[in-house]
Amino acid sequence: MSLSDGTLTYTADLKGIQLRSVDVPIGQAPIQKVTIESDGADTLRLTFHVAQVVSEMDARLVCDTLAEELTEKIAFHEVVAVGRPRFSGSTLTRQEVNADGTTHPVVQAGVSIRASASFSAVAIRALSPSLLSALQSGPRTTSPGRAYYSLFRTALDQEDVLARYMACYGILLLLCGDNQAAVDACIRAEEPGVLETARPDKPKIQETVYTRLRNQVGHVRKGVTVESTRTEMDSHIGGLLSLTRVLIAKQIS
Repeated sequence: MSLSDGTLTYTADLKGIQLRSVDVPIGQAPIQKVTIESDGADTLRLTFHVAQVVSEMDARLVCDTLAEELTEKIAFHEVVAVGRPRFSGSTLTRQEVNADGTTHPVVQAGVSIRASASFSAVAIRALSPSLLSALQSGPRTTSPGRAYYSLFRTALDQEDVLARYMACYGILLLLCGDNQAAVDACIRAEEPGVLETARPDKPKIQETVYTRLRNQVGHVRKGVTVESTRTEMDSHIGGLLSLTRVLIAKQIS
């Protein structure tokens, strides 16, 4: 059976940045490298360069999973909202043998969906050194820590700040054994001097501002409205995202 070389392409929604094209070696057969780049103002494109594959479906068994992993890592290291990757097309070429012993190329092209070239004023930037290092360290498709990358990407993809905040805090609870006291202990360790207040129902217990805001949604608290909580969350979401990234990185390492 003749084997094919070529490319498989995936796209995903990308909000807030445009990425300069870069080739990253991938040490997992049949993938040789992946090209990561922006395609228009709000689309990420991943192009996997494959060799010696039986078919498109055979190549997708590996590429589908790695496309998920790469978008998760981009979201985590660049702190940007990245959607789920969509397979958008392939071009595979194999050499067929003629009756006289010579060969000729046979090209098989799958469906191809390309984003319209609409560019915004967002500056094009290179991938961060931490992301490049993570990508070049090789696939981690079997790592238990991958679940946290996925959850972080999902949190970033929430447009409403309250939903994004609660998703991030939910990750902290997972990392800390579903224990708010443990969450606050981790927060204090990473952010000394963090604002703290007494819990209304248990005044002897101090809770960090991050936990207080989470509890204002999870529990009824006198004099607190959803809108006032959302406004405060908007001021603290940056700090919560940073804390979540730090604790995920520690868990994965």
